[in-house]
Amino acid sequence: MESLWKLLYLLEPAPVTLSVTAVAVTFGSAFQALNYEKEMEQNRDLSEASITLDRSQALMIPEMSSCSLLLMFYLFSSVSQLLTAFTAIASVSSLFFCLSPHVAYLKSQFGLTDPYVSRCCSKLFTRIQALLLLACIGTVAAWLVSGHWILNNLLGISICIAFVSHVQLPNICAMLFIQLFVYDIFWVFF
Repeated sequence: MESLWKLLYLLEPAPVTLSVTAVAVTFGSAFQALNYEKEMEQNRDLSEASITLDRSQALMIPEMSSCSLLLMFYLFSSVSQLLTAFTAIASVSSLFFCLSPHVAYLKSQFGLTDPYVSRCCSKLFTRIQALLLLACIGTVAAWLVSGHWILNNLLGISICIAFVSHVQLPNICAMLFIQLFVYDIFWVFF
């Protein structure tokens, strides 16, 4: 009976919040990926639906990540601005990707009609989408200025959801995840 009391720390707010967040991000990623795949099949736009990684590309992920960590260690001052710029661009696009279905749903619920404003990257772009893009840019700018952990987590979650929606890992998932596990252990304890 005493051994069960040792597990009581798992019911504290931090581990519970971490577990709930992990489950919610996994569920949200899977749900968004499924909806995105259905939408691409309906539009017959399968060329943009996903990126499929083969074995050689999966093997290169831990190696290139290790090289980037070494570069950041030795050339931190020059690489950090470049990495921050790439992260900001990826965060804006992934946050826009995650929020645009919700904005479209709200637009249909309120019966708003929004004429097309222009074409951007061969896609039709509306005023509501332009406002959403500005909100995403503002969110990323607030994160760049403040570095607040909530904004950091929000942008990280949106990047995870966009990655799961766009990248397919057929038949190499286990190999890739084992490599990433070894990579993580090596760089944490090295």
